[in-house]
This record gives sequence, C-alpha cells and structure tokens, in this order.
Amino acid sequence: MLRSLVGSEMCIRDRFGKPDWRPGMNATGHAESPAQHRFPVWWTGDGVDLQASMESMVDSGVHDLKPYVHSDCGGDSRPKEGGDLLRWTAHCVFGTILRFHGSDHRPWTYGQHVQDVIKSYLDTRYKLVPSLIAAGHAAALSGHPLVARCDLFWPEHPEAATNQQYIWLNDTLIAPIFDSSTNTTSRKVWIPPGDWQDGWDGSVVTGPVWLTASQPYERIPLWHRRNSSLVVTTSNPGLRVQDQDWSELTLEVFPANSTTPVTTHKYMVEQTASQELTQFSLTSSATAATLLITPEHDTPRSFLVRVHLRPEHTVEEATLDGTQLPNPIPHLKALESTDYRFPFEGAGTAPAAGSVAEIRVPTGAGQPRELSILMA
Repeated sequence: MLRSLVGSEMCIRDRFGKPDWRPGMNATGHAESPAQHRFPVWWTGDGVDLQASMESMVDSGVHDLKPYVHSDCGGDSRPKEGGDLLRWTAHCVFGTILRFHGSDHRPWTYGQHVQDVIKSYLDTRYKLVPSLIAAGHAAALSGHPLVARCDLFWPEHPEAATNQQYIWLNDTLIAPIFDSSTNTTSRKVWIPPGDWQDGWDGSVVTGPVWLTASQPYERIPLWHRRNSSLVVTTSNPGLRVQDQDWSELTLEVFPANSTTPVTTHKYMVEQTASQELTQFSLTSSATAATLLITPEHDTPRSFLVRVHLRPEHTVEEATLDGTQLPNPIPHLKALESTDYRFPFEGAGTAPAAGSVAEIRVPTGAGQPRELSILMA
C-alpha cells in the first residue's frame, strides 16, 4: 500500500490506482508519491467504462509519469452488443496493457464477424511487438509514455491538452470512439500540426485543425504521422514474444512532404535478455528519403522497407549501400474496391490510397546499411 497527499486529503493508494476511475474526474487525482514506481503497471479499478479508461491512460502519462495504466479490457461487465466489445478491443490494442478481464468477453459468443475483427486487431498488436518493446525500453530510460497526450509534443496549442485522444508510440494519432449506441458514430478530433494519413481510407489531412471522424464499430479513428515516421513490425507475429520470428522485420515508412528534409531517429530492442539495439535514422522530403540501419550486434536480419507514397508519387530510383537496385521498384497500388485493410498488415498488402513501394534489404550480420530513394 502507498500513501499520498492529493489536494488537502490524505488517501490510501495501492498498485490498483484507487479510486475507481470515472469520466471527467480531476486528472491530478493520478498524482501519488515517488514510491509509486515500485509498481510498474497500474490498474484503474472496477466499473471503469471506455471513456474513463481512455482519460486515465492518457492523463497518467502526463501527471504522474506512469507509462502502463490500463482498465479491464471489455469493461467490468459483459458488453451488451458485439460493437461495444469491438470499440473496447480497438482502444486496448492501441493502448498500454491489453488484458481482457472482468466478465465474459469471449469474442466467439458475439458471432463470427465480431470474432474475425477482434482477431485482426489482436494480430495487429502482435505484429507491433518490436515497436512496443522499444517504447517500453524508452519509457524505462526516460519516463516517456507509450500513450502520450498531444501537448507533450505540441505544448503551444491549448487544444493539444485534451485527454480524449493520444499519440501512440510517437507516430500514430488515436482517437477512440466511446459512444457505441449505433454502429457508425462520430466524434471531434484535433489533428496536430503537419500531415496525417487516415489509417483506413488513406486520405491526408494537414493540421492543426478540428475535424469530425465517423467510423463503424470495426474501425478506431487513427492517423499515421507523415513526417519521416517509421514503424517497426514483424510479419511472423506468433503468440509469444519469445516465439516470434524476427529474421526479417518490416519497416513502415511515411516520408515527409516538405521541401526541407526531416530526420527521425528510432531504435529497436532485441526480444532476448541482451536488449541489444538496432538504430534507425530516416531523413526524408517530398522527393527523396535516406534510411540508415545500424545494428549494435551480429544477429543476422533482413528488412522489408515499405514506403507509403502519396497518390501522385512513385519511387523512381533506389540505391543500397551505393549500388543501384534493379528498376522498376515493385509498387502495390491502392485498393479499387470498397474493402478496407487493417493498418500495419505488412508484406504484400495494398494501401487504401496511393501506393506502397516494397524494397528488401538483404540479410546482414552487424553491418550498417544505407537505403536511398528518389521519388517523383
């Protein structure tokens, strides 16, 4: 048990983060004591609904430097409709801790469609394990949360302080819908400065701007940052981290659309106890991109680089370590049907808009690689 002073009231707190969180509660109620970090994972209590789960997860990273705050995924009671469970699942997958708990949340009891969509979300979570491990490593070093309120990036914008949306793993804007009274529902979302690509239909919006997002049960509103962002995934997710095949990893690259190059630095951490790093440096503009891959170990690994292009762009030329790659570079064109694909589906999947150029960086053991591309 931990004691902390909140306002003028002395409260008893434990690793369950009591009191049970409710929508609209004062965010400073998350503040506790320095001893709280004896417990790395915090639970928000019983009877917490989806809105309160989102608010507590987002605000805890700001007011108390807690990187792992979560609610029982699915809620403390059985959701009445499959759509309720879909909204919960999407939020939990793009959150900190994912744990179905509290009641009967078995997907197959809601029918085949609900089960299939939840499986797609869970597959996405497993594919993103390399990025999740790296984010956890960064949180341990700096306290930077996996779920970051937007004012941690854009403090000059008052709108960024909302706890109704968040930046996930530094590159993806997530805005959960917590109204599941009907299938397709809407909500207001603040789009931060820069270009952001809708994860479902591929449209690009430039912020800062408010917009209304409408999505059915199956889709959580999300946008990829198009500012030299890079997301590391695995195409062979498995069901256990230690069982995942990382002999080839996928790098989802979203080049900047600026005349001045923008550089982003990232790294990944091996899933073994060694915690060896691989550094990534991506510099891009509207017409060119350079990706440096620098491993700090001798583990053999290849990479599939997926460059997400705007509708009018193609990769005209690519060089690897100074050697030009054969043309034409393979491109996957946007879907022509009204079907949608889940974000981060990986190798061989077509985008919702524009095209994706896929370039393989062959297996190397400890050697730095430099991939340069020209776009037109």
